[in-house]
Amino acid sequence: HPKFVNFVTKLKNLGYDALKSRLTKAGLSDEVAENFCKKVGVTEEVKAISNTRDLFNRLAKTIIKGNSVVKSQKEILEEITERKIVNPYNFAFEIKEIVLSEDAYFIRVHGEKNQVGRWLVSIEDFKGFSSIDEYISKTALPIIDEGLVVKPNKVSLVQVPKGTTIRQSVARPQDWPGQGHVSGGATQYEIRGAVEINWYKTIGTYSDLKK
Repeated sequence: HPKFVNFVTKLKNLGYDALKSRLTKAGLSDEVAENFCKKVGVTEEVKAISNTRDLFNRLAKTIIKGNSVVKSQKEILEEITERKIVNPYNFAFEIKEIVLSEDAYFIRVHGEKNQVGRWLVSIEDFKGFSSIDEYISKTALPIIDEGLVVKPNKVSLVQVPKGTTIRQSVARPQDWPGQGHVSGGATQYEIRGAVEINWYKTIGTYSDLKK
């Protein structure tokens, strides 16, 4: 019924903390209040996503501060050979590594099972992409998995802590088997060294953020 749907929407808009507080003040136990919140879809997870989205909306751009070192093409080619990977770097542009002197926020676009990863884009570049297809093309992202097209559909805000080394480069054009040509050209950031799962906070789906 439309009135019930509207009522539930109003409850969700209150948020987890406010709704649970009102329920406990009304005399419900913590357990009953918690169960009610879950039934109407207002949970700690929903609260966390809402808080992350609010932060994302407040952040106009990725601010990077720290000491940087330019990497030579020779160094990068030796590394690529050692790692046995397809070259992701466009050598027409400078490649540099930055040791962050302050925490920095980036965006990671990913699927259901690969939220944690090294490859990121800036907040302002993400906001500038017009569609997921443009994102895939400009980041030269491979999307063929066991013969199937699997486009990323989730977006996370990544807080990379100070002291971390990141590599800034430009995505190289690629011709992926089964996918064809992708143009590259986006500025990409690669975390060097270990990553921690708590750096990654879900914002929502790509389509929701681009409405």
